[in-house]
Amino acid sequence: MEFVETSIFRQFFKGELGEDGLRALQSDLVDNPALAPIMRGSGGARKLRWAARGSGKRGGYRIIYFYSPSEQRCYLLLGFRKGEQDNLTTEQLNTLREYIKRHLL
Repeated sequence: MEFVETSIFRQFFKGELGEDGLRALQSDLVDNPALAPIMRGSGGARKLRWAARGSGKRGGYRIIYFYSPSEQRCYLLLGFRKGEQDNLTTEQLNTLREYIKRHLL
């Protein structure tokens, strides 16, 4: 499977996950690309709850990604700490849906 990272995601992982965390995330997604549920109203994006070092999934990160089975490609779109934001706003979901529609489908 090929991974494609947005600049926003790359910025997040450099500051938060590091290379080891990114490799662990990618390994889990290779094993099961449908690991996370599709977010309603997102155009097919999935929200993965990812554990931060020293805490469980509930206190960790949220990784937003889009998996294209036909291309065998996983697009890592966004990442954020749960403490910063738990769910995407309606406006963010709309923007995400449009991005997927225009650039990934």
